[in-house]
Amino acid sequence: MANDFNKEAKKIRGVYYNRKSKKWKRKYFPLPQIIYRLGGTYTPALYPDFHKALRSHNTLLLNLSTSLDKYEQYERLVKHPSTAQYLPKTHKVSLKRRWQLSLYLNYYKAVYIKATSSFQSKGVMRVQKKRPGSYQYAYYLNGTWKKGIVSFAKLMVLLRHFFHEKEIFIQEEIPLITTKHTTFDIRTELHRSTNNEIKVAGCIASEHLNGNFKSRISKCYNLRAYLKRTYNYTNNERKALIQKVKKLSIDTYKALETSYGPLGEIGIDLGIDKNGRLWIIEANLSSGKRSLYKVNGSAPLEKSYIEMFSYAIQIQRRKGVLK
Repeated sequence: MANDFNKEAKKIRGVYYNRKSKKWKRKYFPLPQIIYRLGGTYTPALYPDFHKALRSHNTLLLNLSTSLDKYEQYERLVKHPSTAQYLPKTHKVSLKRRWQLSLYLNYYKAVYIKATSSFQSKGVMRVQKKRPGSYQYAYYLNGTWKKGIVSFAKLMVLLRHFFHEKEIFIQEEIPLITTKHTTFDIRTELHRSTNNEIKVAGCIASEHLNGNFKSRISKCYNLRAYLKRTYNYTNNERKALIQKVKKLSIDTYKALETSYGPLGEIGIDLGIDKNGRLWIIEANLSSGKRSLYKVNGSAPLEKSYIEMFSYAIQIQRRKGVLK
């Protein structure tokens, strides 16, 4: 979008549907009062003219201009009493300090090593100690899984090749409940709505084959139905767990807002361990809501978009930007 800004005309090129020709077309529009950032990163430093124009026009940006740093969000959440107890052990590390990695790899049974900025599990490697000096690794790259067992020295070579110069951190693996060689995590989709209310648009179970942690290739189900079919939860047990899931998701949303400011929407990944304890895996801005669409269709997506824009319109009206 920033590349489509015309500085001289103070207009922006957009796409619209021409009903007469029944085709999508492009033209220049006046700067909008509300922008919904669905994906990508808008960095004010890279687009100073566009940023200045939006500020002078009092444009409201739904969703932050950049995605959340995965380790930074952990640092913010661990400071809040409502979320700190639900976070797995996490440490910032560097590939230049071999002793750090050796320490944590030998201390924990299994870990995930993650880039602070990554999407769709592309910057994630799982590592498990098998025996002294031997480590099993798994990561997803270019459409295929890469797995094996190597020495610590060879693991370091793999890590440098995989992460290059990216900042990384290490996180203890959550002992997720399992059945029939599968695990699952929970994706909740939240957004601000009318009267500034936080709404949970949906709770989805993402089922993974053991060892697979890539959400894009996982199977998605309605959480309530999945708990009954796969884990034989009673109605009361399902109701109680889903209430806890929603509360923790809303607490996570609020905790992040105290640090980052208003958020338009957020997708939160939670895990449940073998003792029934909930864990916060990570939060993601500008969620594509793919799992929600797969399970519930387009209706909840359309409703969430309408409610988010209703929230944004109310803000702009209070500011006097909109009538």
